[in-house]
Amino acid sequence: MGSFALYFLAKLWLHATGRIALHVWPNLLLALFTSLPAPNARLRLAKNLVGWPLAIVLFYYDSFLPPPARALDAMRMMSGFSSDYLIELSGRLFSPSLLLGVLLVVGIYTLARRKLRLGSIAIAGLLAVGCVPAQWLSHLLPARSDAHTNRPALADLDRYEGYRRSADLDENVQQFHAEEATRHVIYTDRAKGAPFDVLILHVCSLSWDDLEGAGVDTDAFFSHFQIVLKHFNSAASYSGPAAIRLLRAHCGQSAQKRLYEYPDRQCLLFAGLEDAGYEPHWLMNHDGHFANFFADVYRRGGLAVEPDRNADADIAAEAFDGSPVYSDYDVLARWWQRRLTNGNERVALYYNTITLHDGNHVRSAPTATGAASYALRARRLFDDITRFLHLIETSGRRAIVVVVAEHGAAVRGDRYQIDGLREIPSPAITEVPVAIAYVGLEDAPPAPPARVSDSLSYYALGQLLQRSVSDNPFEQHRNPVEYAQGLAGSPFVAENDDMLVVRVAGRYLMRPPGGQWIPWDGRRQ
Repeated sequence: MGSFALYFLAKLWLHATGRIALHVWPNLLLALFTSLPAPNARLRLAKNLVGWPLAIVLFYYDSFLPPPARALDAMRMMSGFSSDYLIELSGRLFSPSLLLGVLLVVGIYTLARRKLRLGSIAIAGLLAVGCVPAQWLSHLLPARSDAHTNRPALADLDRYEGYRRSADLDENVQQFHAEEATRHVIYTDRAKGAPFDVLILHVCSLSWDDLEGAGVDTDAFFSHFQIVLKHFNSAASYSGPAAIRLLRAHCGQSAQKRLYEYPDRQCLLFAGLEDAGYEPHWLMNHDGHFANFFADVYRRGGLAVEPDRNADADIAAEAFDGSPVYSDYDVLARWWQRRLTNGNERVALYYNTITLHDGNHVRSAPTATGAASYALRARRLFDDITRFLHLIETSGRRAIVVVVAEHGAAVRGDRYQIDGLREIPSPAITEVPVAIAYVGLEDAPPAPPARVSDSLSYYALGQLLQRSVSDNPFEQHRNPVEYAQGLAGSPFVAENDDMLVVRVAGRYLMRPPGGQWIPWDGRRQ
């Protein structure tokens, strides 16, 4: 087997540490092929010419990297990245533990290859992996705490310790989507009473895990809101799908492939608000061109209005692709001044910010990278939103302001993917903050926000907004916390093309493209 033994031993180590998902039978066939005797140099050359290309393809297949078509799309997008960001990404590819492990495997191979039949050991290792059912691995992982008041199971699988066959999980995911398709939020009447605006601030690259990893304190920021959703699943790890899902919040969670079909109007969040008497607006602190984000919002999200201008705002940072990122406060404040001259009593705004996107460089701290840069930008974003809330309040108008994250930034990564990579929609990336402020609510005593621990997603947010608009807390003088009670819960299902992550029996499982379900334990590299 020669140097192929090192290849298989390295893959066995990577599989044992959770960095790849080893497909046993293709690897075993390749191992048997490379073990065939080659008595002369010509046959050895032929075996290498055939074996190594197959080994490279098989290694990619075993990895958690995206399918080739998606990888090519990613490479095309990377051609637009700034040189500084490309250098930063290259430095993340190899963690110290990964490099140390590879060197250790190479060292053992070098010392032992003349005394041991390493090819036989590699084949025995592959056979051992094939004989251990993947389900057994789930029992090695600690179950997550399930102390929340509403953590619905994925169909009926939560009763099981561990999990069953892949076919069972696949069937239950399909059943989940079928049940979600029956959910609809409907506005039956136009808004009445004291007018107020609905402002949705959609934040790219913000998760609870990011805030913890970067050491950002959130108590002061969330104290300005009446409701905080602690276990909100964005169900997506990229901006386009996240925006589509939010803008279709009046229906249940659809499968990833359905996002790119023509939208049903009854699912559209802003169509419902428009039916209730709200004039739709769209604003961004970027140009919206990257990854065709504009089309995802305009066509697939059904927000068919032109974005309000932002080019006159102050530039706060340089984006990962070299384009300007405008100051959140300046963009919002300028828009608000224009809104105050708008004759419509009710306005609904979709605002998208990429201030926290990986690779952005703040002009005042251009050398800051990684978690340090993220923490700086997160604090600045929180300050800007807080100032905007104060601006609304001092203007005398009323508004419901919703801060909802698209997905996390993967600030500290995990054993399956490097910092900043979001191909696996893990809970560290898709469990995101959502906060709702009712600005201008009279006679509201100061109180800490109500932190809702139910497992929720976009449909619940659509419900909450519908209740608020229909009941009008500014007219009824209600405690807005009432609107967050009894919202429809959702099992944890997150998707990214062919990559799927679900929560079963207190554990998270993921299914790589074309692969079997395996545990996701979330441990860091």
